[in-house]
Amino acid sequence: MPKVAKAVKAAAVVPDQEAKAASRARKGSEKKYTLPKTMGACADRYYELRNKRLESSKQADEVKCEETYVKEHLIAALPKSDASGVAGRLCRVAVTTRKIPVADDWDKLYAGIIAEYGRLKRAGMNPSLAFAILNRAVSSTAVEELWESGRKVPGVGTFTDVRLSVNKL
Repeated sequence: MPKVAKAVKAAAVVPDQEAKAASRARKGSEKKYTLPKTMGACADRYYELRNKRLESSKQADEVKCEETYVKEHLIAALPKSDASGVAGRLCRVAVTTRKIPVADDWDKLYAGIIAEYGRLKRAGMNPSLAFAILNRAVSSTAVEELWESGRKVPGVGTFTDVRLSVNKL
């Protein structure tokens, strides 16, 4: 291929690549970015931006550590009920709990699902509903519905999920 044709082909690709890069950079943002004029300057700008992002990430990690420390203190110090909590100038916090289904014994759980499948089939209902509680994690909604109807789910226990509820004042 002649040198001129190669140059024309390369020049035709660059604007398209720049447009795609600019499009990716603008997604979710109204900012318009300008690229440096040379590839070396682009490399330097990329290096600067990457280091800026990594430094921001490091600062965010430090803030997250302090946030976790304060959250754990609040959870340990506040009463474990929805009715109690503490309010500051910016927000009110309360410790909330809820039971999360956890498969204690997968064999018992599978046996229970098979039994439920048979019961639903005999009752003329959709037997595939028996598998609604599976997702390799137990479906909280499906198990809670069964518990509320008074049914036991073999192989499923609970653990208490402790969270901090924060509401802006």
